Amino acid sequence: MPLASFFGTRTATCFRKPEVVTVMRTVWGNRSRILRVLAVVACATAPALAGDAIAAPFAPALALPPGCTGSVTPGDDVIECAQGIPAGQNLDTGAGNDRVTVFTNQAGGAGIAGELFTGAGSDTVVVSGGDGSADTPNGGPALTGRINTAGGDNRVTLTGGACAGGEATGGDGMRGTVYSSGGNDQFEATGGACLTGTAGAGEGGLRPYLSVGGGDDSVTLTGGDGLTAGSGMRAAASVALGTGVDSARVRAGSGSRPAPAIAAAGFGPILAGGGGDDVITLDGTNEGNVSGSDANDILTVNGDNKGYLMGDLGDDSLLVTGANTRSVAGGQGTDSCSVGSGNAPVECER
Repeated sequence: MPLASFFGTRTATCFRKPEVVTVMRTVWGNRSRILRVLAVVACATAPALAGDAIAAPFAPALALPPGCTGSVTPGDDVIECAQGIPAGQNLDTGAGNDRVTVFTNQAGGAGIAGELFTGAGSDTVVVSGGDGSADTPNGGPALTGRINTAGGDNRVTLTGGACAGGEATGGDGMRGTVYSSGGNDQFEATGGACLTGTAGAGEGGLRPYLSVGGGDDSVTLTGGDGLTAGSGMRAAASVALGTGVDSARVRAGSGSRPAPAIAAAGFGPILAGGGGDDVITLDGTNEGNVSGSDANDILTVNGDNKGYLMGDLGDDSLLVTGANTRSVAGGQGTDSCSVGSGNAPVECER
């Protein structure tokens, strides 16, 4: 049974409604808990409902935002925004194979705080947060607003700004929302480095929502490098893979004080596969909630599992190279499970 059907109807606005958070926090069974947790992200590939934040239409921009150069044509466009896309501003590139580069010279500023919509075509989007300065030492996030790519084989790269030292942090790669509706897309988010700051590097994803639609997609979330490394995912970060054969890799940055690949904060992040034979790899400790969802998936934790790892439907392969101190469950189907030590896997036939 698909995860969305487990709830009977699609969970409106995904994990944003208070009643969904209540369910997530109060259902503590093994299999049932993981299913209910991860059903929340299954809505990413179901038909949108009125009021969904990810389905809200973009208002086409009549002019480029301040600081942007280039032009919007029916064909292939090259647009550069040197002052970011501020909150309240939006950029709609329309059809064509477009290239959009967004950065900001504002110390610690966000690359995109507004909205970017790329229409049909294979588009390339590169966004950077502002580096820190002596007066504003924290690096800025690449995205706090929203990006929507429509059709085509798109590539989106987000990089947080570097810190300027002191008690500072690197900028997060992603704090906003990215929604991709189709095509074979590549998505990368990397936290900003903080090699001299004491507070830590940026996270790859911190409270973002990322949904990739149909097609064979690739998602990579990497924490920034620093004295204290950044995690690939942290807090309420949620990633939903689509209906194709997708791959996702989550890893921490490097540092003398290491970080988990997926770090829990409160309830913990969610990473869910879709309808294809997905490959999900965590390079480091998992403290979140990871599910393969439908089809025959390969889930690997190169480190310890302190969260929830579940194959769900299909004949899945689950591997934890380190200690399993929480839950590894194969789910339905004929599953192969292995852990280095600790709690034995459940619902595994091989």
